[in-house]
Amino acid sequence: MNFIAWIIVACEIGFWVVIAAGLVTRYIFNRKRLGLFFLALTPVIDLLLLIVTANDLYNGATATQVHAIAAIYLGVSLAFGKSMIRWADERFLYYVKKKAQNLSVNMDLPMPNTP
Repeated sequence: MNFIAWIIVACEIGFWVVIAAGLVTRYIFNRKRLGLFFLALTPVIDLLLLIVTANDLYNGATATQVHAIAAIYLGVSLAFGKSMIRWADERFLYYVKKKAQNLSVNMDLPMPNTP
């Protein structure tokens, strides 16, 4: 598999690992500032992918479908990154902390019946 493809996979895994670390730090260990720091690292992961992809193309690589996937990944991450973090935050609160106060109206999961 292409080096850029591996970087895309690593960035996706890193994105969710950083979000999970931020949420655990924020809600389990009650370190809100450190949790915010971890959540703020998500754009750094996108920047890493952008730099590696741009460097590959700058050094003469032919643009392939893998480069297009990297561009799509970056676009989706920039467009939906904040809402994905909000989604993970709400689900973490609901399933781990058992708090349903910040859940969105448009949930994909059924809400429990309340009296």
